[in-house]
Amino acid sequence: MKILHRKIFILLTVSVLSTTLLTSVVGLLSATKLIKKDSHQILKLMSDSNSGKINSWFESIENTVTSLYNLAKNQLPSDTAYWSNQEYMDSYIQKMRSDTEIFALNTDSAITVYLRINPEYLSSEAGFLLVKNSNGTYEDVPVTDISLFNSSDRNHVGWWYEPIQHKKPLWLLPYYNQNLDIEMISYVIPIYSNNELFGVIGMDFALERLEKKVAEISLYETGDAMLLDKNNEIIFSDRFANLKKQPGYENEIKKIRNLKKINYDSISQSYVIKIFNENIHFSVSTLLNDMKLVIMVPEKEINRDRNLLILQCLLIIFLGLSISIFFCAKFTNRLTKSLGKITASVQEIAKGNYDVSVEVEKKNEFEELARSFNEAAKEFDKNSKQINKLAYTDSLTGLKNRNCFNKFRSGLEATFPKNIGVIFCDLNRLKFTNDNYGHKAGDRLICTFADLLKENFSDDECFRMSGDEFIIVIMGLTETDFEQIVKDFILQNKKQDVPFASIGSCWRRTTDNLSLLIKSAETSMYRDKKEFYKRFPEFKR
Repeated sequence: MKILHRKIFILLTVSVLSTTLLTSVVGLLSATKLIKKDSHQILKLMSDSNSGKINSWFESIENTVTSLYNLAKNQLPSDTAYWSNQEYMDSYIQKMRSDTEIFALNTDSAITVYLRINPEYLSSEAGFLLVKNSNGTYEDVPVTDISLFNSSDRNHVGWWYEPIQHKKPLWLLPYYNQNLDIEMISYVIPIYSNNELFGVIGMDFALERLEKKVAEISLYETGDAMLLDKNNEIIFSDRFANLKKQPGYENEIKKIRNLKKINYDSISQSYVIKIFNENIHFSVSTLLNDMKLVIMVPEKEINRDRNLLILQCLLIIFLGLSISIFFCAKFTNRLTKSLGKITASVQEIAKGNYDVSVEVEKKNEFEELARSFNEAAKEFDKNSKQINKLAYTDSLTGLKNRNCFNKFRSGLEATFPKNIGVIFCDLNRLKFTNDNYGHKAGDRLICTFADLLKENFSDDECFRMSGDEFIIVIMGLTETDFEQIVKDFILQNKKQDVPFASIGSCWRRTTDNLSLLIKSAETSMYRDKKEFYKRFPEFKR
């Protein structure tokens, strides 16, 4: 009997160990894979999102200069004989100067705007240069005499020779303009008529403004961003500026210069590089002016949540196994009659079904062990559900998170849903609240808005996508009913002195690409955000 008891004990112990370990390993691998994938997607989304915002700024600049170019060319006589007529050209330049100033006043961050005439037709100083003063208006300043500088003198006349050399609209990479004593970037368009060069028209922008946009980017606790030129030379980086004094800095920087992956033509690539003995995850996006925006996060931060999850699971496994082995050793001699029931229950747990129990007769000697086994199964079930909840629920607001949204979107797009509407919300003044009242106040603002969402929509419709972005997906409503819901929600949002969020929406009769709806709703939201900043400029970041 002792041999039988020993065999039964070994059998039960091995069964519990193998089943628990197998289930736990599979669960941990799945959770780890999910966290790793989510971190990679967050990095790429941050890269694409921020590069999109910067590119939108660049696009507005391009559109303004293109409008000025069309205006200049449309008013230009096709007969080049007029181009040398001083009286005629004085009138033309004065007209362009007035129109150009109006465009410049409505262009974000422009510090200069200019029109220069080909010296072959007039003097080497023909044209005008408007520079923004401290009052926010533009005033005429003396133009640069092109004839005084060599074509290779980029800091003085690169704005003239480079676009002419390329014969197309051109973004000039950052350079120090010695005429105005400022580091800047420029967008310039050469003006041709009948293949004859008339001149150039362009705008300049302080590089400091772009650097400020990059410096505001953050991810996790220490993640940040940097700017590279097309040759992978660092233009701006707080992280590497702080590392300059460390030994071997130049050798470490060469790793960035030599990264071939940065030269990929795709919108965004993510990879890892070891710098100063620390693995850094990068995601790179190419900007419209051929510079590159690089989002960086230390690997240890990305792995922090995964390691915490593994530790919690190991503790739970250890506790569960300890309880199981203890009772197996104590009641081995009472297992024979209930062995079949235990085997069936263990098989169910191996399949991932924790909602099982061992049925025993009252006052049976195996009753205590059966009760402990049932409790262990419930504990595993509870923790399994908790892991799933952690993976798909935002811990701050209780709303569904990005992981849950991605899973929801995959299933939704496969069914070609009918009558689907998307509401995109971006919290107002979150950064202002965090900076002035602390992150706890910022968290309260997030939770207050989340409560507003819960009051107006069902839990299955609301998702928190990032720190200040929320998405609501509503299905089954007509366009009229959906628009009424959006209208009512906007009224709720604006009941406060300062609206909680900027809101955009989009409805489609059917779609197989939810991302397009989200993009349309996000574009609508940005228009609302723009109106918000007009009303409350003090909250503009």
